[in-house]
Amino acid sequence: MLVKNPMLSVIAVVTLGLGIGLTTTVFSIVNAAILKGLPFEDADKLVLVTRSNQELGIQRNDPPIHDFEDWREQQTAFEGLAAFTGQTMNLSLPGERPERYTGAQFTGNMFSLLRVQAVLGRTITEADAEPGAPPVVVVGYDVWQERYAGARDVVGTSVLVNGRMLTIIGVMPEGFEFPFNQDLWTPFTERATNYARGGRQTINEVESRPFPTVVGRLKQGVSQDQAESQMAGIAQRLALAYPETNEGFTTEIMPYTKRFIGNQVYALLYTMLGAVLGVLLIACANVANLLLARATVRTKEVAIRTALGASRTRVISQLMAEAMVIAAVGGVIGLGLGYFGIGWFRAAISTNPPPFWITFDLDTTVLLFIIGITVLASLVSGLYPAEALRASGWASSAGRWWLPRSRCRALFWSRRG
Repeated sequence: MLVKNPMLSVIAVVTLGLGIGLTTTVFSIVNAAILKGLPFEDADKLVLVTRSNQELGIQRNDPPIHDFEDWREQQTAFEGLAAFTGQTMNLSLPGERPERYTGAQFTGNMFSLLRVQAVLGRTITEADAEPGAPPVVVVGYDVWQERYAGARDVVGTSVLVNGRMLTIIGVMPEGFEFPFNQDLWTPFTERATNYARGGRQTINEVESRPFPTVVGRLKQGVSQDQAESQMAGIAQRLALAYPETNEGFTTEIMPYTKRFIGNQVYALLYTMLGAVLGVLLIACANVANLLLARATVRTKEVAIRTALGASRTRVISQLMAEAMVIAAVGGVIGLGLGYFGIGWFRAAISTNPPPFWITFDLDTTVLLFIIGITVLASLVSGLYPAEALRASGWASSAGRWWLPRSRCRALFWSRRG
């Protein structure tokens, strides 16, 4: 039946293909930016702990090192709190020209908190972060491949990092670039005892203190609200103990990825997804109207099928099967358009790459989404003309075109002959 009406079939397939392709592209962006999250074990338990002061207009700031150490000692809602600071790192050997990389300083428990192991050697531990410990560095997979050609004897070698000779102790797995797009990691060795706290301080004294970003992993069975309640209580105790530096400050907990995406981007992405779903529904409505227009000229056919014994369910099934074929072909076209759309978007942002966990691809979630919207498109496109045809009363049409069944069968077989 679809081959007998090629122009209508092609228009319907292209219409659904464009709608599904556009929806697939936008959903892939939403999936990568919001739904995937960090590629770690139980990543939904990883949160950022920040501090705010509404009176001073301070929102979601990193805490001074004194607060971080107090939080870590007094909290019980987290498996642990770890911290990092970002830093540009120049990597070289003596006599070589330095190469610039993006690096980070990790507290000794950061890698264990993320539950990530090195593919070669080991990661930074608490012992490496102790003052006076031998200076070490962990390199990323890309650095290992590009600079050391994947040599397995790289562990134990020395390299200059920002003018200091460090020993390479490990190589991280491919794709690991936490916290953002880092290539190198060294221990965070700062301690609160190295800086004054409380009393009147000069601007230079305040600015010299580290303000690390704090990451926590919630314990099993502990909700984010429970952790926020406990951390708020700790903030109140610190405000009473150190009013000069902590009065008016409270804590705030949020999923790690939300800090870098932001509420405005969240709202924008979901608005875009809602808009393209609306476009898809419009495409389905247009296809449904095309099928309805064809259905209106098929009353004689339906009458003959009914006279030959076809039930209403059988007739509707045929119409739905035709809509399903159109939607399936449109889904394949949409998949191809979505693939090229994702590639175009990836190339468009290549000059300003997103965080490492945001990867745009056709993963299982996207494929399941495509299947879902294809089924939805077939239902919307097929049920409407089938219901309209039923409402128009094909039984009465069957009456107008009524012939004895024996006569219909004879006519049927004579035409086939």
